[in-house]
Amino acid sequence: MVRAAGILVLALMLVPLIAMADGRSSDRLTIELDPREAPPVTGEMIIATLRGIYGLTILREALEIPRGGDFEWVQLDRDMWSRRQVDGRSVVVMERRLALFPKRPGNLSFGPLEHRMRVTGASGQPEDVAIVAEPIHLSALPYPGKSTDATLSADVLELTDELSADPGALPDGATLTRTVRITTLGALPQMLPPRPEMREPWLITFAAPEERSLQITPEGPVASVVWQWHLRPKTGEPGVLPEIRIPWFDTRAREMREAVIPAVPFGYASFGRAIGGAVWFEDRSVAILATAAALGLLIGLAFIIGADCLPSAVALLASPKTRRDIPAAGADAADPLHPKPRGKALTD
Repeated sequence: MVRAAGILVLALMLVPLIAMADGRSSDRLTIELDPREAPPVTGEMIIATLRGIYGLTILREALEIPRGGDFEWVQLDRDMWSRRQVDGRSVVVMERRLALFPKRPGNLSFGPLEHRMRVTGASGQPEDVAIVAEPIHLSALPYPGKSTDATLSADVLELTDELSADPGALPDGATLTRTVRITTLGALPQMLPPRPEMREPWLITFAAPEERSLQITPEGPVASVVWQWHLRPKTGEPGVLPEIRIPWFDTRAREMREAVIPAVPFGYASFGRAIGGAVWFEDRSVAILATAAALGLLIGLAFIIGADCLPSAVALLASPKTRRDIPAAGADAADPLHPKPRGKALTD
């Protein structure tokens, strides 16, 4: 009788331990990828979720992801903790959203990952446990651009181009400030292209240090780069900065695109040019002064060679064969030194 009672007490003591062991065995941590229609290319964003399901009383925890390996990664939000009913038992669920970026084409792996926790043990005392997520494996395709292109992939890319003044009508000696900003959704700052060269033999160029920034959103990282140049023509003669094309892979359309920094015409407003035997003066006052100087010269000659010659000299000046047309400033609507104001340029 006493022996039977002892066995019953021992069995009752083992029930919580068996339940604890069963609960511990069902604790798990997994790495899950969001569904996608096409395999990723090198540098393309892949959304993943780390999900832990624990029937434990957690006192402290740490889930660290090592750098290096086959992927760049960034966490998209704070860890989300909740209590849910799973398989008829109350559990704690942890979720962490990540953006992964393949570093190279081929067969890649991410993980394993270890979630270390201090929990309340079966005896009521703290104990340390570790739940391990098995690695995931996937394949990445080569970047579809040319081998010389930067491997920039993004869901969205926007390019803006701002000029501090009209580059075709700069005041004498003035410097133009040009600011180009590229903003992407689905890329990291280090994946954006390097600053392009903006140099010409007729142009003095000073490039300010570039600025790169990162903003985290639930949809993915928003990366930006800002380039700024201070530009001044050396002589004021007309010139054109050629356009610059930046290739990138549109991950939504699954095709290559180009972001374009437009060409810019340069020139000083006061610069005069001769075309087809006619001389244009950008400042009306210059034309008036030139006419007055010519008349003064004729009057002086009249005193030297005699007043009788003055009418002939005036007639010679007015002759169609010798007269040079001097239109008012702005009269030539097709003057390339006065282009219409240029708008902002976005991607092709």
